[in-house]
Amino acid sequence: MDGDDGLELEWIAVPACTGRCVVCTGVFDVLHVGHIRFLSAAAAVGEPLCVGVESDARVRHRKGSARPLVAAVERAELVAAIKGVGGVFVVHGPDTVWDAESYAGMLARLTPAALALTAGDPAEAGKRRAAELLGAEVIVLPRVESRSTSRLVDRACSTRGPQTFGSAKSNTWNSSVSGATLRATSIGETPATTAAVIDSSTISGSEK
Repeated sequence: MDGDDGLELEWIAVPACTGRCVVCTGVFDVLHVGHIRFLSAAAAVGEPLCVGVESDARVRHRKGSARPLVAAVERAELVAAIKGVGGVFVVHGPDTVWDAESYAGMLARLTPAALALTAGDPAEAGKRRAAELLGAEVIVLPRVESRSTSRLVDRACSTRGPQTFGSAKSNTWNSSVSGATLRATSIGETPATTAAVIDSSTISGSEK
């Protein structure tokens, strides 16, 4: 790790190019199409893209004890797998440190050419100030409407409930890979209970 002013960065995927880069930071919890489009657009600017992923402790402080749903190292690994992302690091530091000066101190060693952010980002003012301190440009990219992790979490919670087969007494699933047949039969409605019978002992590891 290296850093300044209370914030440190830990490289998860070190960029191959050490020159000037485009930098963006965020939570990136439960990666969705909004994240993909934002990062792809940032990478298309023409500079190597380095992405900072906030640590678990810092995310909990900002979004509550139920977040993040995915650990920082795994979030970083997912981001690193996106085409165009050149490097990924985890942002560590005190939960209360979110000021522009601290971010600028941490990012100074990367000599960023630009900081990328999403239109409407609630932290836009601070990111613009950090870019000013770094002598970097600001790239504002369009927001993908109705695409957010919080929205996905809320939707998942609202649809959670007992899962039943409805009026059907049984369901049958066939594996095109292994030829196995799985037959599930409803035993009771409340709570939903099933009994499963496998007609073949060979089920491919890819079948889930």
